[in-house]
Amino acid sequence: MDFTSSGKIVNLEFQNISKFLKIINVNSIVLNELTEVNLIVQNQRDAVSLFAILKTPYIQQSIPLATIPVSKTLTPSI
Repeated sequence: MDFTSSGKIVNLEFQNISKFLKIINVNSIVLNELTEVNLIVQNQRDAVSLFAILKTPYIQQSIPLATIPVSKTLTPSI
């Protein structure tokens, strides 16, 4: 992830996503049938959580991607 100086996310890069999906028991074949992906960012008290909504013609599934702690100065710590 890349952030602005004010702590906003400006870039996300996913590497080895099929391996990650396998670890969390999501069939990676779903990647071949994707029609839409929505990224959801949820602000929490001291963190930011990221979720992906994967949509295929047959299913829609929410996938937790990461929870990133954020310091009081708005600079994310990873």
